Amino acid sequence: MGAKLSTTPTDVTDVSIGTMQAVFLLFTGQTVYHWGRALCSRHHGSETHDMIASSATGFSALFYLAMGQGFSKIQYTGADGVQRVGFDLRYVERFVGVALVIFNVGVLARDRRTAIAGSCGLWALSVAALYIASKTDGGMRTPFFGFSFGAFVPMICIIACFMGRLTLGSNLQTPYRFLATWILVCCFFYFGIFAFAELTALVDSETEIILYALMDVCTVSVTSWVISFCAHHVPEKLLPMEEKHMSQYPGPAGHGFHPNYKYDRV
Repeated sequence: MGAKLSTTPTDVTDVSIGTMQAVFLLFTGQTVYHWGRALCSRHHGSETHDMIASSATGFSALFYLAMGQGFSKIQYTGADGVQRVGFDLRYVERFVGVALVIFNVGVLARDRRTAIAGSCGLWALSVAALYIASKTDGGMRTPFFGFSFGAFVPMICIIACFMGRLTLGSNLQTPYRFLATWILVCCFFYFGIFAFAELTALVDSETEIILYALMDVCTVSVTSWVISFCAHHVPEKLLPMEEKHMSQYPGPAGHGFHPNYKYDRV
């Protein structure tokens, strides 16, 4: 049975609605905070991270406001044959919010745009596969779930192994390692919730909504708080690895580069 729109107001429990409204208020308050801090910041460069963080929390607040009002609510048949209720919009919120957080972490680590774009692209592919899995019936959900997790594996490699190299030997190394580990663990829990809710039906719709809300808070809200704090305590000078790369340039230091005194002019 395909997903159909639900018009029954009692499909979503009061606890679920209250949870979504509370998360909306949290994201809204945090968005205002990041906006204010970006406008009042005197630390060069930190306002960029606060504006990106405000975008992530702002989108999340908008989507939770819409879901709290019943927008994109659907009723479908679970793996155990029992009717469940959910929201299509939560997949959009998950993609936009987490992708902006990953982008913000990459900017904090002063990483290359290719690695950041690759991570966000793989996350989009993973979320899209989970969304398609939620629209299929029974055993057809498992292949899409496996495809989604397969797209998540190279994302782990990029964030854990390739991104953050410029932070080595700097005061950003520890914050980046924490943020990278935190994001990957939170993203992994999205798969766990999907497996328990959609593949095995071990948790009901109310618990599923609450768990997803909790993970959105952990992934988007907590990560944005940490990035905002770190950005205001990072010196504006070049990182040690950036200085090492810049020293390979033969030009004068007055142009913003460190001269390479071993360079032999032809």
